[in-house]
Amino acid sequence: MPPALETANKPADDHGFDILFRDPAPSPSTLACQIETATDMADVRGIWRDFEQHAICSAYQRFVWADTWCRTIGRETGAQTVIAVLRDNQGQISAILPFLTHHRGPVRTATWLGDANMNYHMGLFRRDRIAGFGAGALRTVLQTVARRHGVDLFALSNQPFMWDGFENPFARLPHAPSADIAYCQKLEGDFETFYTTQRSNKARSQLRRKERRMTEECVLESRAITDADEALQLIDIYLEQKKVRFAKQGIANPFANQSVQAFLRNLVTTKDREGEPAMRLDVLYCDGKAIAIFGGSRINQRYSVNIVSITNGLEARNSPGEILLRDLVERLYERGDKAFDLGVGDARYKREWCMPDPLFNTVFPVSVLGRCAAFAFDAERILKRQVKSMPKAHALGQRMLAFFKPG
Repeated sequence: MPPALETANKPADDHGFDILFRDPAPSPSTLACQIETATDMADVRGIWRDFEQHAICSAYQRFVWADTWCRTIGRETGAQTVIAVLRDNQGQISAILPFLTHHRGPVRTATWLGDANMNYHMGLFRRDRIAGFGAGALRTVLQTVARRHGVDLFALSNQPFMWDGFENPFARLPHAPSADIAYCQKLEGDFETFYTTQRSNKARSQLRRKERRMTEECVLESRAITDADEALQLIDIYLEQKKVRFAKQGIANPFANQSVQAFLRNLVTTKDREGEPAMRLDVLYCDGKAIAIFGGSRINQRYSVNIVSITNGLEARNSPGEILLRDLVERLYERGDKAFDLGVGDARYKREWCMPDPLFNTVFPVSVLGRCAAFAFDAERILKRQVKSMPKAHALGQRMLAFFKPG
């Protein structure tokens, strides 16, 4: 055990560990679980990377994603990582819960690591242990983490109810619907059957016509990117496309921050154990000009789209994003993937290709100060949900944020 990991040794039972779950037929080797916590990503690198290979988790909980975030955006925020590692009585890891702690006024709040920069938030759970984590077990975990690291409130947002066929254990705690919604889809059968089922004859015909129109004007090339230098060039193009688009909409550009840009550049150049980039890019070129870019990550045969952008030029009228999405899904079939998602946020193309995937938020106070702050978090959630249900009010709010943004 790395020396930086702190271990709970509360005398909760005969084994000397906090009891977190019980099997239907418990045995001495599986009865209890101990809680270790670490604040340095280097202390959990090896165990995290080993565990994620077979854990129930999204691509956003891979170590390469979390560590890249900590080295870029996280470093600028000054927030503190707190990684909870849960082990059974044989010392085997049952779950890893990656938190981030920071102050909001006098309240020390814990969120999922990555928070606003990742689409899905959850822990990593062992497949044969996930069903055993009940609400009581999770309360013990959160209270232990809070006691060690001075947390007043856990504010855990945008969590999926289900993942890879398993219920998310945090859905067993009191929760509320998120103001955001995600979109996902299973990949069954073959691509042609999927495509003709998912997209109507009219939609497919219109897309073929638009694609034919572009091929008459330029050479189209759709492919996955394997070269790091090309990927970095495409990130620069992506950032410029976003800059222009947000400026036209009068909305503050979230990608203007240098740490966010560094995060994206690191994702496409940092390799995982298999030598694949943490985020792979797919691009549609028109005479060598990138007119559509998708970036995504993969784990356990599920592909998650992280970033999307299309040109601000005339080519946009021919739906280059939809052409690239069609090609991307076909490549996912070729790789043997079983599902994909298009991330959080409503958009027409997401509704056309995927099914809605509701998310939930957990607000769990662990101190008197935290209980007072929980009311503010609930009010903020309700207001955000109401504003997002009114598109005009949402657009106005975005413009006001841009107007009052410093500098």
